[in-house]
Amino acid sequence: MAKLQKIISIIAMTCTILMFQNCAKYDFKASDAEALSQGDSPQPAAPAPVTSAPKLSFTVMDCRAGEFCQVIIKLSSPLAKSLTASWRTADEAAAGNPNYYAIAGKHYVSTSGTFTLNGGQTETRVQIKSIEWESSQQQTLHIPFSFSGCQYDGISTLCAQYL
Repeated sequence: MAKLQKIISIIAMTCTILMFQNCAKYDFKASDAEALSQGDSPQPAAPAPVTSAPKLSFTVMDCRAGEFCQVIIKLSSPLAKSLTASWRTADEAAAGNPNYYAIAGKHYVSTSGTFTLNGGQTETRVQIKSIEWESSQQQTLHIPFSFSGCQYDGISTLCAQYL
């Protein structure tokens, strides 16, 4: 019986850590170990409501030529645990639309890094170095970003769910 209870605990913990959607329909309890030992199946609980992941956005603040531009990475709503990801300037997207996006090597230095948003945190900042341009006025640089290698609480997860 104790061995069966341990197996049920491991299954429940694995479902929680990996955030499997179908795990929510089973509410594993110690009483399920007894039912399983007698050949019965655990009873499904009411389905959990489906929620979508909060969305990430990248905003480049106005900056002057030759300065470091502040980039705000913002999550639309807080997560319970930390989200870590690698980010980079998506220079190929900028080259594909030069009338809208700033160009790497002309307006800014191509950059990459890692960010972490701790549980409850919705915003962090990174910096991108701008390059000299004709005007000394502050300008908004439209720089595309991409991110990869997402980890939620140290467990790899799909980055696409945050787009």
